[in-house]
Formats: sequence, C-alpha cells, structure tokens
Amino acid sequence: MKKLITTTIIFCTLLACNKNECVNSEKARIENNQIDGCGYTIRLNNGDQIEPVNLTDFDIQPKHNQKVWVSYHINQNLSASICMVGDIVVIDCISER
Repeated sequence: MKKLITTTIIFCTLLACNKNECVNSEKARIENNQIDGCGYTIRLNNGDQIEPVNLTDFDIQPKHNQKVWVSYHINQNLSASICMVGDIVVIDCISER
C-alpha cells in the first residue's frame, strides 16, 4: 500500500510540473494588441513589451493573456514597426506554461 501511495504522489508531482522546453527563457504572456495591424505582442514579467516577427513559425495557438516561456533576440534588421510598443524581436523558442 505504501508503494502505491508513493508512486501516485510521484506521478502526480511529475504531471503538475511546468515543463519549460526553452533554454534561458523568461516568463511572459501573449497580448492581443488592439492597434490596427499589430496583432500579438508579448509582455515580459518585468513589464516590458516585445514585438515578435515570427510568432506564427511555432506550434502555438496564441491567445490573449496566454502564459508562456519565451527566449528571443533583438532583430537587428528592423528598427521601427506599426505598433511601436517595444523591441522588435525574433523568437528562438516559445512554449506554454
């Protein structure tokens, strides 16, 4: 009986873990920006907003206020956008949390 309880606890603990598939990532959430032509932006936990240029390249269905892990780098080729709410970035990895 002890073995069954221990196994059940371990199994439940493993299922409850937030698996972070992205190395060196930050906690963030996706926002549906209401400005025409902007689409989705990402708000980092520190309050900064970033504008991804390749969000659709990933197997994720973006939703407003969706919590994610994200790693990215600043796009050196673009310096301005329609939104102008944050740095324009290329996402390296994004996963739900």
